[in-house]
Amino acid sequence: MKIIKKIIVPVNFDSAHLSVAIQAAEIAKEHKAEIYLIHVCKPTFTNLFSQFSISKGTNSIYRLTKSKNSLICSWKLWIEKEYGIKVNTIIEWGSKGKIIIDYAREYQADLIALKKQKNITWFNKFKTSASEYIIAKSSCQVITFLTEVSSISKWQNIVIPVTNFIPEVRVKTIVDIVKSFNVKLHLLAFSKNSVVDHKSNFYYLSETLKMLKASGNVQVECKCISSTKSQIQTVVNYAKKVNADAIITNNKIGYSTPLSFGKRVKNYFKRLSSHQNNSELFPV
Repeated sequence: MKIIKKIIVPVNFDSAHLSVAIQAAEIAKEHKAEIYLIHVCKPTFTNLFSQFSISKGTNSIYRLTKSKNSLICSWKLWIEKEYGIKVNTIIEWGSKGKIIIDYAREYQADLIALKKQKNITWFNKFKTSASEYIIAKSSCQVITFLTEVSSISKWQNIVIPVTNFIPEVRVKTIVDIVKSFNVKLHLLAFSKNSVVDHKSNFYYLSETLKMLKASGNVQVECKCISSTKSQIQTVVNYAKKVNADAIITNNKIGYSTPLSFGKRVKNYFKRLSSHQNNSELFPV
């Protein structure tokens, strides 16, 4: 029985995202699944001003939505004809990460397909990218395509970080992809300073390996590495080292997000309140 039934595919209208849509369509065809192409626009002041002006200029939300809808529908028609699968299209305005997660929950998606992140620059290294947000918040599996190949049949390696227990149903999804396209798996665990954390990570890795081996004829390599930077960046670096074609994440991977001023103030008063309560319970 095929596990994947619905795949969320965030897209922009460029060659890199077309490659993502094609690879996701191949997975959908193999699993007889449907895909949801979602394009998220970030509104600007110009968009909003044009939207409420009498003439509704070319930069208005209405005009841009209509234009982008025609583009995404052309993708839909081509993919449906080429791969014989059902394709749904959505144009939204707002925060990309949040919107993708909301739709994944609403449609109970089994997989989210992402494009690899751009190289980190000094400008965005302190921000959480939409991809990081989606990986951290997603309740379903997330596959990040690292290469712009014309077909998944050209894949050779997939990296899977094991940071927690992976449910059997998700392992079956991984096995389906691996067996369908004859790919080698790289299971990646993180060694930590804490002995308890290190043992638990090794346990999760061992249990995942057992379930994979029980499926038979799956090529697997295991690695335990230390994470000095963010775990996401460590996974990406390892994936580059082994020339991986994709990364599949199954649950949260920790990342740090700078707190907003409002949250810092809120946390300050929370700590202050906690100290006051403690002083009342345990007077000096």
